[in-house]
Amino acid sequence: MLAQKIRYAALLLVAAIAFVGCSDDDNTTLPLPTEGRYGSYTIDEEQIPVNSYTVSDGDWFLVMLTPLESTASAGTYAVIGVHPELLGQEVDVEYAYCNYDYVFVVEDPTYYHAAFRALQNGSIKIDINGNAVSIKADVTIFDGKHFTYQNDNLVIE
Repeated sequence: MLAQKIRYAALLLVAAIAFVGCSDDDNTTLPLPTEGRYGSYTIDEEQIPVNSYTVSDGDWFLVMLTPLESTASAGTYAVIGVHPELLGQEVDVEYAYCNYDYVFVVEDPTYYHAAFRALQNGSIKIDINGNAVSIKADVTIFDGKHFTYQNDNLVIE
């Protein structure tokens, strides 16, 4: 029963992320600074600044990062999450179960990594320290691209 609820919650999360990523707005891209207010994540050699983030917990502990000023209508974002039982532990994605132990999604105008695709290797670690979240992701995406992000002080609001 619990596994069914987790699968249902994961399916809803993927649907919500896909819905948020779809927009009829003009997708004119402007050059972004390489460092945002909350650092930047890197896909291969490209640095994407993080200017806004959202932390949510429930069936998953998720962090959504975006270069935009708000995560409300973000079409460019990264979502990194772990099952709450794995908070504080380094999750080796090569041996963990995609969409059960961890969630990883990246979307921007030129790149998309869906939640259903397992990562090749690397690790994800998310921990809570009082009212702040620390996150470290150093993984290889399904197509061989390298993704990194680290921040030790994302305040939970």
